[in-house]
Amino acid sequence: RLCLKPLFHLTYTSRLRHKRSRTRARIVNAIATMARLLRKIVSGASYVRMPEREFQWQLDTQTVAAVCHAGNGDGSHVDIDDRLRQVASWDHKKRLSFVKEELVKQSVELCKASLVQSSENVGFSVREGMSDIPRTTSGVFSCDSVRPGRVMALYPGAVFTNRCLSAKKTAEQAKEHLKTSEYVHMRPDRVVIDAGVRLPPLEEEDLTPDSAEQTTGRQDNPWAIAHKINHPVNRRVPNVIAFPVNFPSTMDALLQRTVPNVYFFHVAPSRKPKGQLIPSVAFVSLQAISKDEELLVDFRLNPAHKSSWPSWYEAF
Repeated sequence: RLCLKPLFHLTYTSRLRHKRSRTRARIVNAIATMARLLRKIVSGASYVRMPEREFQWQLDTQTVAAVCHAGNGDGSHVDIDDRLRQVASWDHKKRLSFVKEELVKQSVELCKASLVQSSENVGFSVREGMSDIPRTTSGVFSCDSVRPGRVMALYPGAVFTNRCLSAKKTAEQAKEHLKTSEYVHMRPDRVVIDAGVRLPPLEEEDLTPDSAEQTTGRQDNPWAIAHKINHPVNRRVPNVIAFPVNFPSTMDALLQRTVPNVYFFHVAPSRKPKGQLIPSVAFVSLQAISKDEELLVDFRLNPAHKSSWPSWYEAF
């Protein structure tokens, strides 16, 4: 015992010193990481993840509030129906799931109304007309009075998935195309939709047009004019918000023709998320919209590129 006791003491001491050194190294690395993050935020060198999460939270919160409540005109809110009264007692995650399902249903209803060429089932229609906003020639107007939480319009165009924007075979062609487009919308999940073109899909192997398997985008949809919605200026406020929706694969082939989106590059069914036909964007009313009122949406330009913002842009 007398011989082994010093050995045990030395082993315990060395392990303790090693543990303390690792803890110090972790603290130093954490401080260095925080310092780099703060330098990026102060200098505006990049759009870090924290603002992206804040943007996603604001988008979800505003949309949930619009769908689950209706404006009362005096600033108060009243529940729309018995089902939404139950939603009011749920937590944010459960309400957000309900809202996503509700907006997909409303988007499908717009496609059904487009198929029969009647707005009777949805209760409203939209039109393109002359806008009084400077530097614009046209805008989108509501032909009827609409309550909050309704899908007013869909964003049409070619869909660029994350895979085609990062794959070596397709990334260069996709980025070159998007540089010259005027109507580009990026969803929070970084799926890009270009309303400036509606092309048949291209095979990844040879990049030649191939529309044999493409079932969407075959028929015009009168509600697919969201790319014409303007950004508010002169102290006007947005009355709609862009929210990502995914059309379900359970839609029948005839109804799929009215979905206003196509894949720019062919996407194999095995690479699509389960139950998803194609991603899109729905523009949802944030407040009660009166007849002949113009729809306005916050463009939400990237703060990391504030120096390149146009002079007319007003951030909200």
